[in-house]
Amino acid sequence: MTAHTPDEIERLVREFLAAEADGEPEPERDEDLFQSGRMDSLFAMRLVVWTESTFGLEVDMDELNLASFATVAKITDFVADKQGEAQSV
Repeated sequence: MTAHTPDEIERLVREFLAAEADGEPEPERDEDLFQSGRMDSLFAMRLVVWTESTFGLEVDMDELNLASFATVAKITDFVADKQGEAQSV
Protein backbone atom coordinates (compact mmCIF):
# COMPACT_ATOMS: atom_id res chain seq x y z
CA MET A 1 0.00 0.00 0.00
CA THR A 2 1.27 3.45 -0.89
CA ALA A 3 0.94 5.91 1.96
CA HIS A 4 -0.51 9.25 0.97
CA THR A 5 0.09 12.57 2.68
CA PRO A 6 -2.94 14.28 4.24
CA ASP A 7 -2.86 16.84 1.41
CA GLU A 8 -2.95 14.05 -1.21
CA ILE A 9 -5.77 12.30 0.63
CA GLU A 10 -7.80 15.49 0.79
CA ARG A 11 -7.20 16.22 -2.91
CA LEU A 12 -8.34 12.72 -3.92
CA VAL A 13 -11.42 12.91 -1.69
CA ARG A 14 -12.33 16.30 -3.15
CA GLU A 15 -11.86 14.96 -6.69
CA PHE A 16 -14.16 12.02 -5.95
CA LEU A 17 -16.81 14.25 -4.42
CA ALA A 18 -16.58 16.70 -7.32
CA ALA A 19 -16.96 13.89 -9.86
CA GLU A 20 -20.13 12.77 -8.09
CA ALA A 21 -21.55 16.25 -7.41
CA ASP A 22 -23.35 17.00 -10.70
CA GLY A 23 -21.86 20.47 -10.99
CA GLU A 24 -22.29 21.53 -7.36
CA PRO A 25 -19.47 23.66 -5.96
CA GLU A 26 -16.74 21.84 -4.06
CA PRO A 27 -17.62 21.38 -0.38
CA GLU A 28 -15.76 23.29 2.30
CA ARG A 29 -13.27 21.23 4.31
CA ASP A 30 -15.50 21.20 7.42
CA GLU A 31 -18.90 21.27 5.71
CA ASP A 32 -21.14 18.48 7.03
CA LEU A 33 -21.88 16.51 3.88
CA PHE A 34 -24.97 14.89 5.41
CA GLN A 35 -26.53 18.11 6.72
CA SER A 36 -25.88 19.91 3.45
CA GLY A 37 -27.68 17.16 1.51
CA ARG A 38 -24.59 16.24 -0.51
CA MET A 39 -24.49 12.76 1.00
CA ASP A 40 -27.03 10.19 2.13
CA SER A 41 -26.38 6.76 3.62
CA LEU A 42 -26.24 5.06 0.20
CA PHE A 43 -23.68 7.56 -1.10
CA ALA A 44 -21.74 7.16 2.16
CA MET A 45 -21.41 3.44 1.46
CA ARG A 46 -20.13 4.21 -2.06
CA LEU A 47 -17.63 6.58 -0.47
CA VAL A 48 -16.46 3.87 1.95
CA VAL A 49 -15.99 1.39 -0.92
CA TRP A 50 -14.13 4.03 -2.95
CA THR A 51 -11.95 4.84 0.08
CA GLU A 52 -11.06 1.18 0.55
CA SER A 53 -10.14 0.66 -3.10
CA THR A 54 -8.36 3.99 -3.62
CA PHE A 55 -6.23 3.85 -0.49
CA GLY A 56 -5.89 0.08 -0.13
CA LEU A 57 -7.67 0.06 3.21
CA GLU A 58 -10.16 -2.24 4.85
CA VAL A 59 -12.86 -0.56 6.90
CA ASP A 60 -14.04 -2.97 9.57
CA MET A 61 -17.68 -3.05 10.60
CA ASP A 62 -16.84 -1.69 14.06
CA GLU A 63 -15.14 1.32 12.36
CA LEU A 64 -18.11 2.03 10.13
CA ASN A 65 -19.21 5.22 11.83
CA LEU A 66 -20.78 7.66 9.41
CA ALA A 67 -19.49 10.54 11.54
CA SER A 68 -16.00 9.60 10.30
CA PHE A 69 -17.20 10.38 6.77
CA ALA A 70 -19.25 13.52 7.49
CA THR A 71 -16.70 16.09 6.27
CA VAL A 72 -13.71 16.20 3.95
CA ALA A 73 -11.51 16.85 7.00
CA LYS A 74 -12.87 13.81 8.88
CA ILE A 75 -12.48 11.55 5.84
CA THR A 76 -8.89 12.77 5.42
CA ASP A 77 -8.13 12.13 9.10
CA PHE A 78 -9.76 8.68 8.99
CA VAL A 79 -7.71 7.59 5.97
CA ALA A 80 -4.48 9.03 7.39
CA ASP A 81 -5.08 7.21 10.69
CA LYS A 82 -5.84 3.92 8.91
CA GLN A 83 -2.67 4.25 6.82
CA GLY A 84 -0.67 4.87 9.99
CA GLU A 85 -2.16 1.73 11.57
CA ALA A 86 -1.33 -0.35 8.50
CA GLN A 87 2.27 0.84 8.46
CA SER A 88 2.81 0.11 12.15
CA VAL A 89 1.73 -3.53 11.76
